[in-house]
Amino acid sequence: MRNQRQQYVESVRQAGLSEPDARTLAYLRDIVDEGTLGASNHVRLIQELFEHLCDTSREASRLRERIEITRAFIARTRGIDTPIIANSMRWLFRGLDGSSDGDVCRAVRARRRTWDRDAAQRLEALVRTGVDVLRGSSKILLFDYSSTVSAVVEAVCRERETPPKIVVFESRAIDGGWPYVQDLLARGVSLHFALDVAVEHEAADADAVLLGVETLRRDGSLLNTIGSRMVARSARAYGASVYGCCDLLKMDMTPPGSVPRSPTLKEFRPALLGSREDAVSVGDLDALVTTVAPELEVVPLELLSGYLTDQGVVAPSEVGSAAQAYFERFEVVPDA
Repeated sequence: MRNQRQQYVESVRQAGLSEPDARTLAYLRDIVDEGTLGASNHVRLIQELFEHLCDTSREASRLRERIEITRAFIARTRGIDTPIIANSMRWLFRGLDGSSDGDVCRAVRARRRTWDRDAAQRLEALVRTGVDVLRGSSKILLFDYSSTVSAVVEAVCRERETPPKIVVFESRAIDGGWPYVQDLLARGVSLHFALDVAVEHEAADADAVLLGVETLRRDGSLLNTIGSRMVARSARAYGASVYGCCDLLKMDMTPPGSVPRSPTLKEFRPALLGSREDAVSVGDLDALVTTVAPELEVVPLELLSGYLTDQGVVAPSEVGSAAQAYFERFEVVPDA
């Protein structure tokens, strides 16, 4: 488990502000250090964190400084590969430059309630889209945890007398299979758990793959946990459909023609060592073994059948224009 929270503590100290409290650090553990998975969950937690900062600020006239330090830290860590993080924070604080601390806090509280209400409505519409599209599916593959995908799967299974077979892959890079097991069992959904290396075996008779989305791209591709492309390619080779499930606010709206940034690299040493007590006896790991690799990868639009959204099924080639309309509706100004 990474501990990026210490970077935040150092930033707060350097600004001469009081130490972050335990609840703030608990929020940051869930948001930036993989205590909780799922971008939609993280957006909710981020908004709760900012409301908490408003409720507990002790330094007169320095709340905005603490907010900006927190916002910048989240953007450069959890938000680096996940545009909805920065997009949702931009929406939360839009038009508040120069406002008093009291006005900022009132706006944060009101906007958080608005976001929760609208996000629930968007999810409900997206789930209806998924139920319609997957009505005839007999076997659905899931790779890497997404709360949005969980909601779709629950609804699909609930409305059918004989639900489809649900296969959850291990997704070892981020242990993204286990949260699916926990979530789907809590929702009363039966499932089959498979290793990552069983993709070909499970894809042979699958109808559909559902992928969460870390980043939507203007060209219709998506960024998701490494292994997603392997699952999509295998499924398409056997004739299955592959759908990204997401809020269109996950679009990376950097200007057209910009070169997309490469996915962030991650140290996977914990995955190598696990709980092995004999790790020190197998040689000099630090000097001879490297484990750095991307955490996310691109799934190209030619491997995608479409996106399940609250606006219905959106073709990969049309997702950029659809997202642009979303940004205008939510009054979020894309980065220049």
